[in-house]
Amino acid sequence: MKKLLLLSGMMVFGIASINAAQKLTEEQRRKIEEVQRGKISQQKALARPAIYKMIDPLVEKRDWPAIFAMLDQMQGVIDVNEYRDGSWSLLYLAAFEDNFLAAKTLLEKYKANPNLKDHINTRLWDDGYSPFMFAIAASSSYGDLAMVKLFLQHGANPNYIVSDNKFSNGKTPFIIACESGDLALVKLLLQYKANPYLKAADGTDAFKAAKDHPEILNLLNKYNRPARAA
Repeated sequence: MKKLLLLSGMMVFGIASINAAQKLTEEQRRKIEEVQRGKISQQKALARPAIYKMIDPLVEKRDWPAIFAMLDQMQGVIDVNEYRDGSWSLLYLAAFEDNFLAAKTLLEKYKANPNLKDHINTRLWDDGYSPFMFAIAASSSYGDLAMVKLFLQHGANPNYIVSDNKFSNGKTPFIIACESGDLALVKLLLQYKANPYLKAADGTDAFKAAKDHPEILNLLNKYNRPARAA
């Protein structure tokens, strides 16, 4: 009996030791990832052209007139699609602030790319989020179509698919619009050739996304009838 109890105690101790080792390994893994992210950030900082440091203070203050003056002075030297404030492009910053005039200037004068992914170092958006997709998310929340239309007029991809991450699940702008119930946004995206057949990574399509929005479902049924008949 004593041997049995001793054996049982040893087994419990062994299991606890294994659990502790696994926990320690998980903590070590997180620390290693943090160190690696830090090294990558340092490498990116070292790789940044020194000239970018001249514009950093202006970007930090969001002094758009001064930013544009600097871009004019450094024409061909500072690339608006390469420059990053941390992880964000200038166009993403303009969209984030809902600064229509700044976004319009970046798109028209400086040829900013509305589909360019911004690599944001967070667990939610670690796969990148384009300025256009942020404009879509903002419009679906606040109902402001102006920024979305501006981006579409300057080459934004209405069928852009965000990488499959915790935030987006690989959704398209159209699926996000259908989920939000924003009929005007849905119509605008269709006008610019959004593909209603594309699915998110979890299998969600436009019909499933719009299940609580009868007006959008009616529009989808009308829109898809010819294609389905074919």
